[in-house]
Parts: sequence; structure tokens; C-alpha cells
Amino acid sequence: IRYNEIRETLFGENEFNYEGFTNGLKRMLWGYFKKMVIADCLVVFTKYAFENPQLLSSIEALLAIICYFIYDYCDFSGYMDIACGVSECLGVKLPENFNHPYFACGIDEYWRRWHMTLGAWFKDYIFYPLSVSKFSLNLGKKSKKIFKKNANKVPAIFGLILVWFLTGLWHGASWNYVLWGLYFGLIIII
Repeated sequence: IRYNEIRETLFGENEFNYEGFTNGLKRMLWGYFKKMVIADCLVVFTKYAFENPQLLSSIEALLAIICYFIYDYCDFSGYMDIACGVSECLGVKLPENFNHPYFACGIDEYWRRWHMTLGAWFKDYIFYPLSVSKFSLNLGKKSKKIFKKNANKVPAIFGLILVWFLTGLWHGASWNYVLWGLYFGLIIII
């Protein structure tokens, strides 16, 4: 979150708000339920299924994949609900971080709905500055011979590749995460 978005809330005078406090507690409880009941139960099945795929029927494999998606969402969004709930109890309203990502119509929309604060940070601090940097603009000019009319897209593509490389690295400092990030970056570029 950007500092200027919550500066006044953090340092302004706040009075106790009973409704905000109870809403925060409800949000925390919902987050704990998603994390500790749904996600932590599903991880047992999905971990077993992914470690022993040869023992699964087609239906069980499909069920394991569906359960993994539910686990992943409930685990991560549960943590975010807990953090937002604690903040709301203290009078600080944090932005939403998920907007029904599994109802997105495409992969680019999915990533705009999933972990929205991280996406906004990458967009504001990596993508935009890099896309309009002197280096990227020169790269676009030099690529006119190769890409002709599409050369003006080169700075944005370069920015997207770096953003998704860093997104993979942010998830874990190993090649599988870096390749995961580059894979999704390539899909979005295409």
C-alpha cells in the first residue's frame, strides 16, 4: 500500500469505532476460517495427491487440482483477511487484495484481481518507470528494423518481462518460480 493512501488514517486522530472494531473481528474470524479450516484441510489431500499422482484416478486427479486452487486462494486470502481485520479493529482501512480472481475471463484479468496491492506496486515502481526510461525508449527505436510497426510496443514488453521475472523471484528464489513468472509474463504479452 502507498503511504499517502493511509497516512491520515495512521497519524490522524482516531476515536474508537465499535462498528469498525466488530467488522474487523468478523473479518479476522473469516480469515482464520479460510486459512485454518479450509486451506489447512485441503493441503493434506493436495499434498498427498501431488506426491502420488500414479495412485489417482482421473476424477481424483481433477479433484486434487480443483482442491489445490481452493487451497491456494483460501490460504493466501485468509492471511489477507486476518491482516485487514486486525487493521480495521485499530481504525486503519487497508485496500482489498483480491477481487474474485477465479471469476476472471482471462489470465490478464485474473492477475489484476489476484494480490492487487503487489500488482499495483510492480506497476507503479517497476513497469511504468522502466517502460518510459531512456533505455527502453532507445530499445524501441533500435528495434524498428525488426518489429517495424510494433516497435513502439517493445518498451512495454521489456517492462512486462522484467515485472514477471521479479514476480517469480518474489514468490521464491529458485528457478521454478522465476520460470513460473516468465511463463505468465509471456502469456500476457502474447
